[in-house]
Amino acid sequence: METGSRIRHDDVIYQCGYAALEASVILSEQVPEKLTERFSPFFVQRTASFREILSGQAAVTARTAADAGAILTTEAGEGGIFAALWELWKETGRGFDIRMGEIAFLQETIEFLDHFGIDPYKARSGGCFLCVFRPEEAGRAQTAFEDAGIPVHRLGVFRDDIDKRLLHGEHVRFLDRPAPDTLDSYLKKTADRNLIIRRFIATPAAKKEKNDQ
Repeated sequence: METGSRIRHDDVIYQCGYAALEASVILSEQVPEKLTERFSPFFVQRTASFREILSGQAAVTARTAADAGAILTTEAGEGGIFAALWELWKETGRGFDIRMGEIAFLQETIEFLDHFGIDPYKARSGGCFLCVFRPEEAGRAQTAFEDAGIPVHRLGVFRDDIDKRLLHGEHVRFLDRPAPDTLDSYLKKTADRNLIIRRFIATPAAKKEKNDQ
């Protein structure tokens, strides 16, 4: 039997790790000079150091999920936590109720991404996992993650239909098809703009060199 077909109504969805932390690490590595225009160098350097935490945490999370009896485990990556939820829906064929307020980010992630206008829900989230457990095993699983030092948050439950519902208080919206990763889009735009600027700056010098020959 395929894993997705084993999912039942009221099975519990946990987020293990922080959403978009990978995106904030990449920004602190690739554009630190832009971040230090607003944030302290220590703050930026500390975020870059989370790269090692992400690498080690992924293996611990996967192992803990398996030991705790996870029915399904999927790592969020390109496209962020929203893309991971979409993939969860595709794999299981079931809708879910996700409490938006329970999706966990570090404060520096929110501040860094906001500085660049990047949507944290749609930004790279490697090292963050969605893990599914039976309701009767959910409490034990949460304790297992906590004991392993893994940040864990209960996001919601599966439904008995295909509605992908995102809940924010009394407001309900539906999860859309994943858009391009907002971090990747920003970095590509920045790289293209920098290339244009370098070419613009280099052109007069190149012309002068040619005229001097």
